[in-house]
Amino acid sequence: MNRFFSISLLVCISLIIFCGCNTGTAVKAPEKPGNKPDRSVGQPPDSIPPLINIPLIDADFNSAKLITNNQLSTSPICSPIEIKSLSINKIDSAGTENKDFKYHLIDTVFNSRAGFILLIGREWPSENIVWLASYDISQKLIDKQEVYYDNAEGFLAIESRISNKELSITTTNEFDEGSKTIKTRFTLSNELKWTKIK
Repeated sequence: MNRFFSISLLVCISLIIFCGCNTGTAVKAPEKPGNKPDRSVGQPPDSIPPLINIPLIDADFNSAKLITNNQLSTSPICSPIEIKSLSINKIDSAGTENKDFKYHLIDTVFNSRAGFILLIGREWPSENIVWLASYDISQKLIDKQEVYYDNAEGFLAIESRISNKELSITTTNEFDEGSKTIKTRFTLSNELKWTKIK
């Protein structure tokens, strides 16, 4: 009986000592910058910071840049899948049913984890149109703005410029007697919508 008690006591003391030694938490080495471990599947993504002062880069959308320098005609032509996914039928009021129209992805003007803005053009022998189209991250069309227009008759022309984060659109209409030029300015909201400056 004494021998069993002594062995039991020795085992209990050993367990207490063993458990007492392992109650501390292991110290992790500090992570090196750029060596952040990959996020495991199912973990929520980092929160998307709000867009503040969207950094639009200065740009000109005019005949010299888009037509004379062939930026419109040499940019990639949209496939039928891209025409559908980018909602070009909603951007172009004339519709995408005309098989003679060529739609081009000219440039990406803005890109973030919250959305993006594309410069999209429609090429046709007697008429060219270019739009700035904004989308959310799931490619849903948010807003559009026509920034360039020309036609063979030459009675209507639109040219634009982005400067100091403002979009200025100049429309010249010679259809009626006398030329009329109207300038309109827009800013871009945090929701990627064009807001007219009064």
